[in-house]
Amino acid sequence: MKLCQVSFQYFHTDDPLVTTSPIVRDPARDNSILMIVTKDMDIEAIEQTHIYKGQYFVLGGLVPIVSSRSPVQLRIDELKKQLETRGGDIKEVIFGLPLTPDGEHTRQHLQALLEPLSQELHFSMSTLGRGLSTGTELEYIDEATFTNALTNRS
Repeated sequence: MKLCQVSFQYFHTDDPLVTTSPIVRDPARDNSILMIVTKDMDIEAIEQTHIYKGQYFVLGGLVPIVSSRSPVQLRIDELKKQLETRGGDIKEVIFGLPLTPDGEHTRQHLQALLEPLSQELHFSMSTLGRGLSTGTELEYIDEATFTNALTNRS
């Protein structure tokens, strides 16, 4: 197992020279759309719908709304660096985070951090539509629900 140096998704390969996941290497993917997800399982669930054709970024957790929890090491700096490196190639960043208090808090935190970069690099930020129930983890969604959420993102 390796950790993709672009999406931070774990993937399997026997080739020691391969450093990126199959999704990142797929030329049929839309590289102008980047969906931020919490964990690898979210990617697996979304990929099973066969609807989303963009790229992913695994954040590695959520920003806790209750400060007494232990801090999580999120890949926020890596996300900002990737957006800066890709410059104008990114047209949209989709927040594919759970509809929980911590998920909403993380989305708001990321939106505030990325807003100056969004203005500078001219990409939009959106959130999956509310076809997902509050408190739903993405790894448990079905195709119809995800289709509705992706189509009605805001």
